[in-house]
Amino acid sequence: MDPTGRLWVSEFDNNRVVWFSNAFALVTNKPNADGVLGQDNFVTNTSGSSQNRMSNPIGITVSSEGALFVADPNNNRVMIFKASATLRYPLFLPLVLKK
Repeated sequence: MDPTGRLWVSEFDNNRVVWFSNAFALVTNKPNADGVLGQDNFVTNTSGSSQNRMSNPIGITVSSEGALFVADPNNNRVMIFKASATLRYPLFLPLVLKK
């Protein structure tokens, strides 16, 4: 969860990371996500190695400054989305650190 209450969830088999904008207010089981990283929409799940795709993201963390780090091990990289609380769907491309 980031400092603004946005909950981030990596979906390994869907090759994406989704977010829920106000996690503290979630009261239903299986609510709809508010945004997606790694896919063009909520329906596709194509893996890839370009800057707008992921391949089985397995770990995420948010820094105290609000940057989102996504481990994308099949692509040997970490994707960094600066100012995660301000990301909108659709979004701009991340900074990518390669191994």
